[in-house]
Amino acid sequence: MYYVEKKMASLSSDDNVDDIRTWPQYIVDYFVQLVHDEAKNGLQTTTLEKKKWGEIDNALFAKFGKRYNIPKLKAKFNRLRIEHREFARLVSDTGMGRDPVANTVTASDDAWKRYLKKYPGAKPSVKRG
Repeated sequence: MYYVEKKMASLSSDDNVDDIRTWPQYIVDYFVQLVHDEAKNGLQTTTLEKKKWGEIDNALFAKFGKRYNIPKLKAKFNRLRIEHREFARLVSDTGMGRDPVANTVTASDDAWKRYLKKYPGAKPSVKRG
């Protein structure tokens, strides 16, 4: 089993390290829920208004005591959106499957070779599911 990790050229390695250090999974989960709740209210654009980002920052601070600024929230949102698109593309490819219990992508070696040939910007990794 592999996890496809897309290299995001727009982010430096320092951004990725900072993101991992400051965004534990439980905060990411809550952040996603907050953004999802806002989206259910009817987004008029592909992002939120400044006031809504401020409300999300306040909600994160109230729950976790960690203050994120609006640019950092928007950047995290965009990184999550890129990951989601890559994952959706991956599991929609013929021969790819998903194990919801282990939260991993499953495929034969031939399917992985075909996928990586089709999308050379992606690389296999056994680190994450």
